[in-house]
Amino acid sequence: MAPPTEVSKKGAKKAGKAKPARDGKKKRKKRKESYSIYIYKVMKQVHPDTGISSKAMSIMNSFVNDLFERIANEASRLSHYSKKRTLSSREVQTAVRLLLPGAVMAFSKQDKAFCVLQFAKTESWTCVQCAFRRKFKKAPERKSIVRWHAKFVKDGCLCPSKRTGRPSTSEDAVEQVRTAFQRSPRKSVRRASRELQLAPATVWRVLRKRLQMVPYKLKLVKKLKDTDKPLRRDFYIAMQEKLEDNGFDDRLFFLAMRRPSI
Repeated sequence: MAPPTEVSKKGAKKAGKAKPARDGKKKRKKRKESYSIYIYKVMKQVHPDTGISSKAMSIMNSFVNDLFERIANEASRLSHYSKKRTLSSREVQTAVRLLLPGAVMAFSKQDKAFCVLQFAKTESWTCVQCAFRRKFKKAPERKSIVRWHAKFVKDGCLCPSKRTGRPSTSEDAVEQVRTAFQRSPRKSVRRASRELQLAPATVWRVLRKRLQMVPYKLKLVKKLKDTDKPLRRDFYIAMQEKLEDNGFDDRLFFLAMRRPSI
């Protein structure tokens, strides 16, 4: 039996290299199907100022793939039950209604615009429903058609109105809180809320955020050490600098209050 021949380093390098294509062109990578472009376009239409990371895009792409597979399987099953070989839009719409919740199946802006336009022409919600069924199959209810038309007449748009959120505290309430604590600084938050007929959380929020008042509690401390004297001196200097600012002494009160449970 012949001994194994030794391979030189140059020969090993040549053997490790991939052979080029016969045509002399570089081998193209396989195209990867993805919904990333369409997800990004839809996101920019809804929220133009919002971005998305690559990891979030990967999660959304997996979600769309999974949803597409579920809808396709359900539509194929419905087509098999009805003994049809061709998958129509009716099976797909039924599969979407079976799989997705009601909030996802809400009518789009185009559907609402169609209803508003038809109602402006005919002024009859029954005619609108008939025209909608001929084009989109399932028609909205009478209340929805009338509400969309009234919103369009009032606002000139079918977009949802912005929510106001938490109502802001009026300037009169802020002034009442300021006067109450200037008159008796040792008053508690709960007592002030009962007198002013305001929520304890509102009084606390006005004191801390609007008036920038901080409770100061006197405490008994131990004898100062040699290491504490420089810290005390720095505190005196910082307080003197703050007292030189306009309005700081007006916000300084000796209070005995406790933050209420919100």
